[in-house]
Amino acid sequence: MTELTTKPNESSTMVVTVTFRDIDGVLFTPKTCTWSLTDTSGTIINSRSRVTLSVISPATSATIVLSGLDLKYDVGKSAGMRVVTIEGTYDSVYGSNLPFRDEASFQVLDTALNAL
Repeated sequence: MTELTTKPNESSTMVVTVTFRDIDGVLFTPKTCTWSLTDTSGTIINSRSRVTLSVISPATSATIVLSGLDLKYDVGKSAGMRVVTIEGTYDSVYGSNLPFRDEASFQVLDTALNAL
């Protein structure tokens, strides 16, 4: 899992850029792609489960905009940690409709604590 260094403030906005690379590091355009947002226990945040990520061919990257309730700090729940999971399929020299899956974690900052 990749840990993102950006730590957004609670209820603010965060943009996550996803770049698609195959096992050889070659850029690809996914055939299908969805994303989900969870806490570290796997609980879905703000109904963000298997959201279709629009990737217009021949794009090899896409952005996910998180804001508002996506970045709500819940006291006692995973200390504000979030996990973005990307899943989909792609074609390469190794075959068609190959699956891919990756995750990135980040921490939401509690604005009440930052105000001190």
